[in-house]
Amino acid sequence: MKFLKITLAVLAIPAALTVYFMWWQPRAALIDSARQALTVSGLTQTKIHKVIHWQRENIWIEWMDYLRAGEFTASPLTVGDLENREGWYRGDQLPADVRRAVNFIDACRWEIPWFPPAGDFFTERAWIYPLKLIFNERTGRPRITHLFIARPADGQLFYFAEKN
Repeated sequence: MKFLKITLAVLAIPAALTVYFMWWQPRAALIDSARQALTVSGLTQTKIHKVIHWQRENIWIEWMDYLRAGEFTASPLTVGDLENREGWYRGDQLPADVRRAVNFIDACRWEIPWFPPAGDFFTERAWIYPLKLIFNERTGRPRITHLFIARPADGQLFYFAEKN
């Protein structure tokens, strides 16, 4: 009986650590990333209510390729807030570089099938804040893309960060 208790304890510790590192810590870090993006983009009053989807890969080694993506519900979020903030672009009025970066979302959709296709963000209903955009000088393709996307009418926020 004592051997069984020790064996269960030995198995429970790695299981608990796995749950922490694979579920809880990534989820908390994604929410922190989204909150940080809200602050940087000037939406300090917006509160994240619920994480609908999230994904993180290779986040523990920053020099490697990574993908971070999330979908959240939030409020208050109004078109007026976004129109009056510097750096926010309406989806149907994007500069060329931001448009290329948004198009890059489709290259990653096989890993995040729940994320809307890029075409859904090229409308007047979507607002995009480019947090960080770095392009390959030879090919012109995005190398690092960090975007914050808001749909005020739906109360939705999307966070997309990818490095390849």
